[in-house]
Amino acid sequence: MWWLYLLYAVLGIASTWLLCWLLPKWYVRSHAPGAGENERINLELQVVDLVLKILGGAVVIASLLLQSNHFLAEQRAANRREAEQAAREQRDRLEQRFNDAVGRLGSSDAGQRMAGAYALEELASQQPEEYYWKSLDLLCATLRSRSQLDRALASPSATIGGASQSGAMRQSPDIQAMLLVLGRRDRSLEESATIPTRFAVMQAYYDPDKYERQLRSRLGLPAAEPVKLPSDEQVEVRPWLDLSYTDLTGADLTMQHFEGANFEGADLSGARLNGAYLDSALLWSATMRKADLSGADLSHARFWDTDLRGADLSGARLNGATLWLARLDGANLSGADFQDADLRKAHLEGADLRGAQNLSAAELAKAFVDANTKLPDGIQRSELQSPPAAPKS
Repeated sequence: MWWLYLLYAVLGIASTWLLCWLLPKWYVRSHAPGAGENERINLELQVVDLVLKILGGAVVIASLLLQSNHFLAEQRAANRREAEQAAREQRDRLEQRFNDAVGRLGSSDAGQRMAGAYALEELASQQPEEYYWKSLDLLCATLRSRSQLDRALASPSATIGGASQSGAMRQSPDIQAMLLVLGRRDRSLEESATIPTRFAVMQAYYDPDKYERQLRSRLGLPAAEPVKLPSDEQVEVRPWLDLSYTDLTGADLTMQHFEGANFEGADLSGARLNGAYLDSALLWSATMRKADLSGADLSHARFWDTDLRGADLSGARLNGATLWLARLDGANLSGADFQDADLRKAHLEGADLRGAQNLSAAELAKAFVDANTKLPDGIQRSELQSPPAAPKS
């Protein structure tokens, strides 16, 4: 770049010489053609003096502009460095808060674990891009690994699925706090949140249709059409709350949002899910004996091989739900909405279906019923041709 500065210097000197040599002569010839030698020289000197003053002023102004631009550039650089330093310090503080919350979740004290859950909730709401799914995923992992049932048993005997018939059940306060944080999460933040790599990896290897193919084989149904997977660039990675194989016996999920959550193999015996939102939830092989699902939104949920014996599903919305091989013996399904539900080989022995909506005799005939099944109005027992009785486990 030195040659460019040299070129500028040569051009500046040449321009100054031309102005100081040619401009005075042109001025004298134009304005004082008859002037004497001394007068002509004085006029030329006056013009040269004026030109030099103008050029000097221009140089001063240019120097001031350059210094101002240099100062502004330095100020912008300093502000940028300060902003970067502040951002680094903010990231460090957030990471420290996250690490502190993680440490509290691993504490042996239940109060510390509750504080860790609420700290993650606050962090997820303040910095959703970085910590929303990371915090929720960590809470789910903690629940899967640490969920311990805290039962207040009135009698140590007479249990069903590990749940006392006569005693009250409840989850420990820290487990309940984690579930509360998950259930009341601000779902509007999901669009701006960064999806963890773990979900993308799981999406690549997780085959949600595998279990359906196995059930179709058990039900004697024809295999479904093979799913054509799009290219990797087109695959939409959808995170979910992974609570599979978690002990949530007696948990209180009343009115909480767990749409699309994975409860595969989870134990929800005696859980309170009344009014809960479980739209499109996966409940494959889950145990939900005596659970309260009254008024819950179970639309498009998959209750494949799910144990719902003695559960209360009164007034539940089961629109589009699949209940293949589900155990609903003695369940309360009064007033439930079965619009487009699939009851193939579901066990409804002793179930209460009075007041059920959008349930046809043809659909009900696909399930197992007995003399103790309370049928909805308009369906006669003679209309049902249930499959052969299946052995109960």
